[in-house]
Amino acid sequence: MFEVNSSTCEVTLRNALTSDTAQAYTVLIEAFDNAGAATRSSTGTLTMNVDRNLYPPQFINQLYSFEILEIQELGIPFGYANASDNDTVSPYGDIYYEAMGNDTVLTYFGINADGGLVSLRSQWQYPDRSENIFRYDVRLRDGAGQQSPVTASVNVTVIRNTQPVFNNTANYRVSNLTEDTAGGTVVFTPTVTNQDSRNPFDDLEFEMIGDGRTTAFFQANKANGAISVRPDSDLTSDTESEYIARLVVRDGGTPRLSDTSTVVIQVPRNNFSPGFLHGDLTVRIPFNEDIGTVVADVNATDNDGQDHPEGKITYSMVSGNTDNNIEYFKVYPDTGQLILTENAGLDSIPNDRFVVTLAATDQGSPTRTGEVTITVIIDKDPSQLLCGQNPFVFTTSENSNVDTVVGSVTAAPSASGSISYEVVGSPPGDSFFRMTSTGVITVSADLRTDPAKLQNYQVSNAVQLNLPKTLA
Repeated sequence: MFEVNSSTCEVTLRNALTSDTAQAYTVLIEAFDNAGAATRSSTGTLTMNVDRNLYPPQFINQLYSFEILEIQELGIPFGYANASDNDTVSPYGDIYYEAMGNDTVLTYFGINADGGLVSLRSQWQYPDRSENIFRYDVRLRDGAGQQSPVTASVNVTVIRNTQPVFNNTANYRVSNLTEDTAGGTVVFTPTVTNQDSRNPFDDLEFEMIGDGRTTAFFQANKANGAISVRPDSDLTSDTESEYIARLVVRDGGTPRLSDTSTVVIQVPRNNFSPGFLHGDLTVRIPFNEDIGTVVADVNATDNDGQDHPEGKITYSMVSGNTDNNIEYFKVYPDTGQLILTENAGLDSIPNDRFVVTLAATDQGSPTRTGEVTITVIIDKDPSQLLCGQNPFVFTTSENSNVDTVVGSVTAAPSASGSISYEVVGSPPGDSFFRMTSTGVITVSADLRTDPAKLQNYQVSNAVQLNLPKTLA
């Protein structure tokens, strides 16, 4: 394998070392002079070590798997495909990596040639967001060009960002508050489905975009989307009964994925007080009137509408229905009818009258109330005149013309004398009917204009001695 120059003692390679595998060679060299028979010599040993590329580079594993978020930064390593080479001398022990496989995959992913670091090599636009796993192969070579006998695979699983979604299928409607709801009160908290469990994809933020005056009275919590009344607002200062809020939820991805839902916040408004169809009125009853008699029938309306609590009316007694701790009248809460509940002692009532105050109260929050006063005059001498019948009942069409005769009221005196008749007030009957001095009742106004559309009207009349009779 080696030879020595006899003159210079230079050792040279006679044959290529690749034909052998030895890593060390020992050569015995003899040096001698030319003194003829007296020649002297000496020997020495030369050992030559050969750096051989005996081993190919090898992967530690055949499969390297990594997970990354789809927002992985460009060029930042996220994995390492470790390998080894039993050759210890460069370049035979140097390891170099090369990625192989699908060109599309290799557009996105690569491996560091001299370090085995796996990284994203190109920003991707995810043409197919349903594709989550990318695979490519890697081979090795050492510094002398010797390749590994087998390749390894790199699997990259991309964690995708999914859209957060409100759980409603239609707009939310909120109707659980009133106009006096205190500032800071939470009126609505949304629920959201978010399939992401990795930050920042699972980092949700909410925003409320309000129409009109919505943002002046309501706000949304950025962390959970809860909508509440603004602490510095007063709903009673506004007249709107419906506020529209668009609630947006966004995640922390790039780009941020979002969903929007509309929240309709209904604030029942009690804008109107109940109002009686007619003002204060005066009625007459005899002192011996039957218990249970309807003394007066009042009606109130509320422009908030009967379909809402703010427009539903309840009647109550305010004052004036007692004398000497005896209750003479009560009012039906649903109808507003004033009923005589006691007749004992009516002939000794001071001033011969009661001044009764009734209230009509709605069910809004806060409530509103309207009042009416009914003066009930007690006639203490009812025997002077007797009606021909009690009550008188007449029927007419709502299309009846003004001045149409409905009927006549008749009374007979217990003693001689003339009789005259007059209407003494019984709303709303006295607004649509009148009576002549002879007791003839006629239509005085178009019945179709009555907002209450009543089917029964009462008209109270008095004769010359002020004896009231009732027309139903």
